[in-house]
Amino acid sequence: MTSFEALRQQGIRLCDDLRRNEKAIIALLVPIEKTKGYLDLGYSSLYAFCIGDFKLSDYQACNFIAIARKSESVPELKLAVEQDQITLTNAGKIAPLLTQENKELWLPKAAELPKAKLEMEIKKAFPEKAVRETIRPVAENRLEIKFGASAEFQRKLARTKEILSNQLRKSASHEEAFEILMDFFLKAKDPVQRAERAFAKKALLPCPGRVNSQKRTSLEAGASDKNSQEDLRELFNLQRSRFGRFPGSLSPGRRSDSPAKASKSPYPGRVTPSRIIPRTIPRKILHEVNQRDRGACQHKNCGQKHWTEVHHIKPWGLGGGHSLENLTTLCSAHHASVHRVLKS
Repeated sequence: MTSFEALRQQGIRLCDDLRRNEKAIIALLVPIEKTKGYLDLGYSSLYAFCIGDFKLSDYQACNFIAIARKSESVPELKLAVEQDQITLTNAGKIAPLLTQENKELWLPKAAELPKAKLEMEIKKAFPEKAVRETIRPVAENRLEIKFGASAEFQRKLARTKEILSNQLRKSASHEEAFEILMDFFLKAKDPVQRAERAFAKKALLPCPGRVNSQKRTSLEAGASDKNSQEDLRELFNLQRSRFGRFPGSLSPGRRSDSPAKASKSPYPGRVTPSRIIPRTIPRKILHEVNQRDRGACQHKNCGQKHWTEVHHIKPWGLGGGHSLENLTTLCSAHHASVHRVLKS
């Protein structure tokens, strides 16, 4: 039977290996983030890559990334971790607030204090960080949501509950107040909901003083062969009202969705566009993109719904128009990645 001392020594060696491996992973994250190779695998962020590819826990991914990023701006943190002066847990605690100006205060505290006392010191210095945002399941279809808020937030919430209580004829709960606020916001700002409402209507009401929406959509989408001279004049006047007066005219025979070619200007120092280009994607087309993609990044294996943008598959500068087939939804990380490839 193996003696306790042999088991103890084996455990010590394994823990030493664990600490070395954790430090090696943290050191590896910096060049990985610089290359951004995880974007090609469908991950929209370094965090998603650590969770999906490295199989780290949520806590490990957040902690390792915070330490790796802060070590770039405060190298003393990296040195203290490598020399085992500061535990990874304490390093992760001070990483979000550590700067070159306050490192002399927080590095010694992280080295000397246990985790609980270090958290108390952080809460005293940074009250806004006293409550960690969490979402925890407590039962089927029920969650506990926890976050910190300001006194002004509490005042607005109390007033919202007062108004809602008057409407419901009963005391409104926090959940009911947040529910109605989120419904209002999503109805006004969610591009997918707006697209669904637009397509649910059989026809859009014309707005006085504006070019008819259907007419403008066809013009801006590049169907110039179906446009009359009067329609083109309306588009020209619309563009001139947006961007100011400039010399030149729009020829009926030219595509309105093609990129502008500079022509020789009769005015010194000014480039005259030979045709007018509506750069903004028509609202009808934008609704179709949002309804099709459901607001999610279409890059392989991504599906991210944060920080999404509409991308021209064939670049605008190379003649790509606003057709539905030429537009797709990408998160900001994959959008930037695609354009870096195009530039190279």
